[in-house]
Amino acid sequence: MAGFVDFISVFGTQAESRGQRFCGFKVRSRVSSPDLTVCDGLGRSGLYYQMCYNLRSAGGGINHIWTIRQAVFHHQFDIKEGTALWISAKGDPEMKKMMHSHVKHLENSHFHDVGSCFASTLIIHRLHSKWCTRGWLEYIEYLEGELEVSCCPIGYITEAHGLLESRQRAGSTYVRADAGLDF
Repeated sequence: MAGFVDFISVFGTQAESRGQRFCGFKVRSRVSSPDLTVCDGLGRSGLYYQMCYNLRSAGGGINHIWTIRQAVFHHQFDIKEGTALWISAKGDPEMKKMMHSHVKHLENSHFHDVGSCFASTLIIHRLHSKWCTRGWLEYIEYLEGELEVSCCPIGYITEAHGLLESRQRAGSTYVRADAGLDF
């Protein structure tokens, strides 16, 4: 699938990682008539779906240096034979360790028919999704802190915090963030 090459091309040193390739998802399917990939010996019926996507997670935070880490995944599932092909690319061994620790627990009983084979592929997609949630909360909190420091003089922050505490003590349930502050 050509989409995999598109996603792989963003690996490496980048001046800016924005735009259409930040995250993406591409799909291709052949479910009604077989194509030229039919090969009984490899468990390929020519009826399949393919998907390719990249995900990112936030990492680091050591000495206030954050990195946005990416992984690219290609998945092909044969809907007649129940066979699957996975190609994963990531810049360090973290994903390999995570996948190995979960996949080794899948038993042969998970692969007795096409439906159970398909369900097993969803476990892998779930692991990918779980990986991409790592680090974002901490990264956003870091960015909020940086924004406060660069945008709000300390006096205003102290004044706002005091105003918020006094309104909370008075029982107010709603306090505007900029209440009482003149910028």
